[in-house]
Amino acid sequence: MVGLTRLELVTSRMSSERSNQLSYRPANPSFERPLHLVRRSGPAVCVGEAVFSPRQTKAQPQKWVFDKNSSSIASQFPYAIDQIVRDRSRDITKPPSGMDDTKTMNQLPSEMATTGPATVILPARQTLPVVFASPHSGRQYPQDLIASARIGSFELRASEDAFVDQLFAAAPQLGAPLLCATFPRAYVDVNRGAMELDPRMFDGELPADAETHSMRALSGLGSIPRVVSGGVEIYKSRLPVTEAFDRIDTYYRPYHRALQNLIKATRDAFGYCILIDCHSMPGDSVDSAKNRVDLVLGDCYGSSCHPSLTRFVDDCVRNLGFIPAHNDPYAGGYCTRHYGHPETNVHSLQIELARSLYMDEATITPHRGFDTLREQMTHLISSFHDLDGNPF
Repeated sequence: MVGLTRLELVTSRMSSERSNQLSYRPANPSFERPLHLVRRSGPAVCVGEAVFSPRQTKAQPQKWVFDKNSSSIASQFPYAIDQIVRDRSRDITKPPSGMDDTKTMNQLPSEMATTGPATVILPARQTLPVVFASPHSGRQYPQDLIASARIGSFELRASEDAFVDQLFAAAPQLGAPLLCATFPRAYVDVNRGAMELDPRMFDGELPADAETHSMRALSGLGSIPRVVSGGVEIYKSRLPVTEAFDRIDTYYRPYHRALQNLIKATRDAFGYCILIDCHSMPGDSVDSAKNRVDLVLGDCYGSSCHPSLTRFVDDCVRNLGFIPAHNDPYAGGYCTRHYGHPETNVHSLQIELARSLYMDEATITPHRGFDTLREQMTHLISSFHDLDGNPF
């Protein structure tokens, strides 16, 4: 991508000659591969990768701190960073035939999409009181998931909100941070309560606080899913209950820490924060025979954000030519409900885009509508500049 340079960690295993304007000083440099940061031209960090504790150790998370002798841009990165996670994943997706996925699809740089459970992409200067999050577009499938699955890689992707992170990739350029999960929803679903667990899929006793009777857990769609979309079973056999705890600690909690930090930093800077939780929905989600629906806005029936925010986004998408629905069939998942508290100046709205607008669901590849939809989402992001002060 034009204007991006790679910045690398300086540790005892890496020469400082390889760094570029920015260095880190680790408390205990015992990892195997570098953490990559990306910044755009300008005085501030625009991209930082969140890194987290590896599953192989029970040790307390290490803390990474900016070297005091490095650039002053360090002060503009407000996130606590833990130790690095070893890369145990591989991208099972393939670029669509005949397409340049870097130019045509505005794909995020590869070093931002392969080294950790979540990628935090910061603007050079945050000018919007908005955080964009894509919790279900992760496509780095861990080897242990692939090995233990009774279904193939393609079937595993049935639950993936494919390419949604790329549809909203312009957010940092327009002044808003973007958080993307890199792990797949079929492995860990961060849009559920951490302890929404299906006891039928584990060997061992779940803790007393496990939400085993929630509708999502009972349907196999808890934080550690038992099935993919369509109710297809994922695993050949039961998983050790410790596997659930490891995944929650290694993937689920780091994602939410990153999201919490983004929300806090945004509210501290602007006095309020808007969280836009970005998703896509299958073509059979709504009855297209009755009425056309291009996207669904979910505000938990008015409880997760001020009604003027829902009206604002509704007006924006209608002006772009979309036909929206509200709360049906998607009123907002865990993230929308958990973080959306207008009384504390945090407003959360979920957006579900019809996959038919931008991809062939049968092959999970973008079609010609992808570029158009990406441009429309870029326009939607830019529209938040029209908010004057705190409109709520």
